[in-house]
Amino acid sequence: MFQEVSSDPSALPGVVISVQSYGDRLNLHPHVHAIASRGVWSADGSFQAIPALDTRQLMLLFRNHLLENLLACGRIGQATLDILDRFHHAGFSAYEGEGVSADDSAPRERLASYLVHPPVALARLHHDRDGGIVTYNPRAPSRSHPSPTARIQFSPWMPWPL
Repeated sequence: MFQEVSSDPSALPGVVISVQSYGDRLNLHPHVHAIASRGVWSADGSFQAIPALDTRQLMLLFRNHLLENLLACGRIGQATLDILDRFHHAGFSAYEGEGVSADDSAPRERLASYLVHPPVALARLHHDRDGGIVTYNPRAPSRSHPSPTARIQFSPWMPWPL
């Protein structure tokens, strides 16, 4: 997709991807976080900026590529693909935020931290030393997560769910 808007079809974007397996509520939620350049590099090292991408097209391209690879590896079958294709929501999303200048270190650091953030927010963990229990307080209900989630307790004998 990057090459389609570039004058050099062999040019490549810069992309860093981090695979995440859990959501904010310690639920199974496989997804990726990515930082991508707003342009491409040619073989000679020159950089060509590109216009904003259509995030829906980007999401569909990623979805199709991932599902085709899962099918080719035998991780899913054609019946699963057929079911997924009937869903109203594609099951994927893509977001393009504001660009970050190369010389603006604070936003670059925030992006990098978000890219590799752990599945458990340390600020939501509480250790009761007397009871020997660790409690995780999930994020408050929001539009994307409307139902409240009960606190999760971990006992010393309970294996960590991650």
